[in-house]
Amino acid sequence: MNRPTIAEILKDESNYPQSCVRVLKNAPTIESSWIGPKDVKPLDKELNEAYQLAHQLMIHLAVMAPLTHKSGHPGGSLSAFTFCYGLLQRRQPGVDAPLRMSAGHLSVLGFGLQYLGGRAGHDERLQTPQAIIDTFRTPSGLPGHCEAGIGDIPFGFGPLGKGLSSGLGHALGKKLKGEPGITDVLMGDGDAQEGQVMEAARLAAAHNLDNLVAHIDMNDIQLSTAPTEVVSADLAAQFAAMGWYIIEVQNGNNPSQVEAALDEATKQQGNGKPICIVYYTTMGHGVASMEEASNSGSAKFHGS
Repeated sequence: MNRPTIAEILKDESNYPQSCVRVLKNAPTIESSWIGPKDVKPLDKELNEAYQLAHQLMIHLAVMAPLTHKSGHPGGSLSAFTFCYGLLQRRQPGVDAPLRMSAGHLSVLGFGLQYLGGRAGHDERLQTPQAIIDTFRTPSGLPGHCEAGIGDIPFGFGPLGKGLSSGLGHALGKKLKGEPGITDVLMGDGDAQEGQVMEAARLAAAHNLDNLVAHIDMNDIQLSTAPTEVVSADLAAQFAAMGWYIIEVQNGNNPSQVEAALDEATKQQGNGKPICIVYYTTMGHGVASMEEASNSGSAKFHGS
């Protein structure tokens, strides 16, 4: 279906994350593939059970690791989890690039994915969920931001905005060498405020990098004021203007909508355009108090 108008959204606002409502309040009409409740790809029983268990594990990690050490970022690891878990099931190690996390402060998510994907190697810090919790943000343990060489994490993502540039270089190198494989980048809406993100986006389109997929976690929460209150936050429209193929996911925390979006992205690979998937999500998904605070604006669970 096409991107809905704000009038259509307000008629059925309960089915839209508040991040979606805020971003599309003054949105232009653009050409995109909109994934909503009518476009879902339901998970079979086994896959759904696996997803639910993995989500519960990530909730535990996202809450307990920062609480235990009184430092860390809980909410974004949960808003971005659903589509990152979907990628974990689809991408082939050794062919597809390991996920680049431009929002490197979502390290609890990064470390949890290493454990869930069986990519921890011999790193004792990643062998069990409790080990991740115990060693998180400790002097000899797991760092607060993703660093290269922990599991299959390919690059250090401390400063925001670096992920798309890194992914651009990797995808371009693959193209020039004629090698197969997809390069995925996890971005945040706050992270995308960095200037080099737009530079990389323009260059990716100019080089027709249809092996590059940007996954944007649009939860509209950051350390201070919400992105929609300080910048033009309609990233789907901006990437569309630069020549990317756009997929928008009405509820990026719904695994069935995410699966449909990832299927659509697979169909578009090889069509000459880099792919941008914008997932409208809720910060702290799966924890009722975090979700309520994110929707009402009463609290921010970005770094607290």
